Amino acid sequence: MLNPLKSYYMSQMVKQKLNTFVLLLVLSCSSNLVSQTKVDGLLSINEFYGKVVSAFDGTYFWVKHNGKYDIYDKSGQQIQSGIPVKNQIDVRNYQNTFAVRNGILISYDSSKFGERFISLKEKKQLGGDHIYSTIIPYDNGTYFAIKELDKQFGKMSEHLYLDENLNVIYKIKESHIKAIQEKSRSILTSEDQKRRLFGSANEGFIKHYDPTTKTFGFINTKGETVITHAYKAVGDFSEGLAFFRNEENLYGFINNNGDTVIPAKYSKQPYSFFNDRARVVSKDGYWGFINGKDQLVIDATYKFATNFYKNHALVRTDQFSSILLIDTDGNVIHAFDKNLKIDFQEQANIHQTLGLNAEYFTHINPVLKQLVDFGKGIFTFKNKSGLVDSKGNVVLDFNYKSLKDYNNGLMLAIITTENNKEKHGLINEQGTFVVTVGQSKF
Repeated sequence: MLNPLKSYYMSQMVKQKLNTFVLLLVLSCSSNLVSQTKVDGLLSINEFYGKVVSAFDGTYFWVKHNGKYDIYDKSGQQIQSGIPVKNQIDVRNYQNTFAVRNGILISYDSSKFGERFISLKEKKQLGGDHIYSTIIPYDNGTYFAIKELDKQFGKMSEHLYLDENLNVIYKIKESHIKAIQEKSRSILTSEDQKRRLFGSANEGFIKHYDPTTKTFGFINTKGETVITHAYKAVGDFSEGLAFFRNEENLYGFINNNGDTVIPAKYSKQPYSFFNDRARVVSKDGYWGFINGKDQLVIDATYKFATNFYKNHALVRTDQFSSILLIDTDGNVIHAFDKNLKIDFQEQANIHQTLGLNAEYFTHINPVLKQLVDFGKGIFTFKNKSGLVDSKGNVVLDFNYKSLKDYNNGLMLAIITTENNKEKHGLINEQGTFVVTVGQSKF
């Protein structure tokens, strides 16, 4: 019996011309009869890879229009318009710095060279008329932000940890920031250094840098030292554990009492714990998983692997093998056709130690999240995108130049039409454009 992808591929070879005709007919009907709304603009694209950069969070998505960005909801209603945004991609290359999360937009003010929080529902700026030179959203829902104050009166910037509702979790003391600047003036100038230095507030612990000894420890949300500064690097706490790096540049894990529960024996930096599983990489460049007792519960045999999410992970032995959906014991739930591909975070043999960059080590692969939360995920096949369910069945054919952010039946899409033009928009899993995004002629 042929697997679903091979069956699909054979039928495509036989019926290619017919399918092309039918597809164009459907697109035409969708455009003229079914599509609820047409909005002006284009989805933002990474020109090098031809992939969609615009994001859809299940409610809102954004398009590029006249050099700025507009926000729409999934019905095509415009929520915000004319938003200037920093033209840069974040350090992980996963998403544009333009971010919408929980109905809150991080918007860039080009006139003041700073960022703002805007509520899309209330259509107003949150937290008063403040400008932030830095806003870093973390996967746990919190933010690290640097609020710019009135320097004319000698007020320094405030370095803040914020919860998902933008309430202040902790404000770093001015004296501490001054001490860091005095010891190393350049350490706070780069965005990457800020990400590595401060991390996120998680499980009541905040990693804390001592500029005098150049070591890390942890404080609580009251600013009290709870774990001594004794480490060259630390990760954020997750499931009661955080990795550390010692003077010999070896890695282990401590608990929230500061006790070493996994000794420093790993030569390459491990990842955070999810579902009592932490991703580790062997010296010869293969991913495996340990539990909180330092037992190698899934052998290091994978060149590609994700963090666990809701007791599932995606792994791949090499670039030519099948992508496997596994459980926390390493049992294979499903082996996808070996011709299917996804973007893994990185492969083990080119793993780079990013030191203190917290959100890098807590990243949840978007395809894994789609498969677990909605039972379907976006894969690529011969450089085309399609939608596949967790059993490997093709739900939406591989006719798309790019698909992104499948969320509860909808996703962003770009398809090339018969006259070699691109059609952009928000589609459902039948391939119908529910919102069409098109650029005006002039």
